[in-house]
Amino acid sequence: MKKIVAVIGSPKPSDRSVTYALVNEFIGSLKKSNDGIEAEIISLSQRNILPCKGCLDCKKTGKCVIDDDMGSIRDSMSQADILIFGSPVHFSHVSSVFHNFVERSIVPLHTFEHLGKPFVNVVTTNGSGEQEADKFLTKIGLLFGCIKVGSILRSDNDRFDAKAYDRVVLETGSILSGKKVRPSLENKMYFSFMKKVIEENPDYFKAETEIWNERGWFKKSYTDIYNEPDKR
Repeated sequence: MKKIVAVIGSPKPSDRSVTYALVNEFIGSLKKSNDGIEAEIISLSQRNILPCKGCLDCKKTGKCVIDDDMGSIRDSMSQADILIFGSPVHFSHVSSVFHNFVERSIVPLHTFEHLGKPFVNVVTTNGSGEQEADKFLTKIGLLFGCIKVGSILRSDNDRFDAKAYDRVVLETGSILSGKKVRPSLENKMYFSFMKKVIEENPDYFKAETEIWNERGWFKKSYTDIYNEPDKR
C-alpha cells in the first residue's frame, strides 16, 4: 500500500478551505486509477504547533525544545511515499501557518530528511502571487531532499489549467504504480551546496554535522545516496 501525506497551511477549517478541497480532489483523482492508496491530510492550523523560539537548541542537539504536534507530523511524513505541500497565497507568499511549519523544520531541512521522495505543490489564490508561493514551496521540497513531480495552481483570476492538472495526476499515478522518479539538477545542486556549507561551519551546524557524519553523506553525492536501497 502506498501512502500520500499532504501538509496544508490553510488557516481555515477544512470544510472552508479551497486549498484543502483542491488537495482532496487531487488525492481523489489518484485513487480512481490507483488501488491501495492510503492518504493523510495534515491541516497545520488544526494542530498544536507553537511558534519557533529562535533558541537554536535544535542545531546543538538535533531536537526541538518545544513539545507539541511537530513530532507526530514528522513521523507521518517519514512514512509517506509521496508528499504534497499546499498553501493559499498570502501577500505573494505561503501562509504564516505554513511558514511556521518551515521555521520549526530547520534541522530536517538541512539534513534532507525525505531524500528521494516525490512531492507535489498545491497553491490557491483569489488574486495573484501563485508563482511566488509555488517557488517557495519548491525550495522547501528540495531542501527536504524531495524530487518535484509538478504543481497544481488555482487562481480565481485565471481559468483553471485542467490539462496541467491531468498531467500531474497522470505522472503521480505512474509513480504510485512503480515508475522511478529521477533527481533533477536542482536536487543535486541543493545537496552539494548544503554539504559545503555544513562542512565549512561545523560548530554552527553541530547537529547537522553529526547527522551527515552518521549517514556517511560527506563522501557521497545525491545520486549515490538516491541509488542506495536505504537512502538514509
